[in-house]
Order: sequence, then structure tokens, then C-alpha cells
Amino acid sequence: MKSPVIYLALLFLAISVTAVCAGSMPDYKCREQASRCEKRCDDKMEEAHEDAINFGFSGTSNTYQKCLDRCREMEQRCNDRQRETTRCAETYMSCIERAAGDKDAVESCREGYRQCKRDI
Repeated sequence: MKSPVIYLALLFLAISVTAVCAGSMPDYKCREQASRCEKRCDDKMEEAHEDAINFGFSGTSNTYQKCLDRCREMEQRCNDRQRETTRCAETYMSCIERAAGDKDAVESCREGYRQCKRDI
């Protein structure tokens, strides 16, 4: 027969992990990635502008706008993925709290989280 102390220890561990993790949801840093992308667009535009002056190329503003549009699309996809990942994590944390040390319930929570992540 398993000791109630083990169950209490598992419950305490689950609650502790939940409390620690609750403030640290996944962060994909979407805005920082988009800023780096926009900087690359700026750099390419600057190079293209210099080439246009030196070699007579044109059409750089349209290319620049397309580059910025790609950055915005990338940021939107990243934000969508961030929202879904956070939803999975919050659902998992809530499930773990309700499982309260029940080994089968905890495993069900884990499987639910894995499935949620696969669906993203």
C-alpha cells in the first residue's frame, strides 16, 4: 500500500511546479523577430538605393514594401502561434492542478498537452 505521504508530496510538487510555471508562459518574441526582419528590409533598401544611384536600377520601393509585408505576415503567424501555445500551456496547467497527484490524470494532462501542441 502506498503511503499518503507520497500522494501529498506529489500534490505539493504539482502545485509548486504550477505556481512557478504560471508566470512563465512560452514567449516567441514575435515583435523582436519582426523588428529584425524590418531592419533587414531597411538594409536591403539602402543597398538597392545605392545600386540604383550607381548602376541605374529602379523599382526599389515596391520591393521594400513587399519585404515589409512579409515581415508583418511573419509577425502575425508568430502571434497566432504564441496565442495557441499559451492556450495549450494554460489548459495544461489547469489540468495538472485538477489532477492533484493522480498519476493517470497527470498522464492524461500530458497527452492532452502533446495533442494540443501537435494541432498548432
